[in-house]
Parts: sequence; structure tokens; C-alpha cells
Amino acid sequence: MVWTQLVPHSNIVPPPRAGTARVVGNRLIVFGGDQLCDEEQEREVLDDTWIGCFGKDSIKWSEMSYPKETGPSARYGYSSNVVDGSIVLFGGVSASENFMGDTFILSLWGL
Repeated sequence: MVWTQLVPHSNIVPPPRAGTARVVGNRLIVFGGDQLCDEEQEREVLDDTWIGCFGKDSIKWSEMSYPKETGPSARYGYSSNVVDGSIVLFGGVSASENFMGDTFILSLWGL
């Protein structure tokens, strides 16, 4: 067994974060999470969605654009899983540290 670091095709990559990623086929999907954004260890909670199409030794990232009011708000600590080519996301913790109980589905068909 050998780990191989995937080299990005360009400088367009998601910002560093702690969070969850899911694999569907040869696509790595990253949503939200949190990151430390300054020297005082302030947390920024993210609401972006990235898709990385990967091959044997490289990955090409693109940020998905969609109306923010139709998708999940910024959060970290959520649960997600892949079901029939879609990602189902539940709950998490908001930027104001409130626990959330909503559910979303992201269909990846046609992407």
C-alpha cells in the first residue's frame, strides 16, 4: 500500500479546513467545515462547496455556484453520506455555535 499526493491541475483549490469530504465515483466533494483564520485562533465557518475530479496522481478542483438560499448554511460537525449518487447532509454546528437539525441532499447527476 502506498499513499500518493494528488497534484492540483491549477492554483484553484479549496481553502484549508477541518471538515468532511465524500467520494462519488472519481469526484471528491467538500462542503463547509471550519478553519482558523487569524493569529488569535478565531474560527471561520464555511459554506462553500468544491468538487475535485481526480485521476491516478492529479486533481482538478472547481467551486460549485448555486443560490445560497437553496443550500445549507455555513456549518461544521455535520453528518453526511453518499446515497445513489447524491450526498445527504444532516445537522452540524453553525457559526454562532448553535446545533442544527436540518437535512439537505445534493444530486451529483449531470455534474
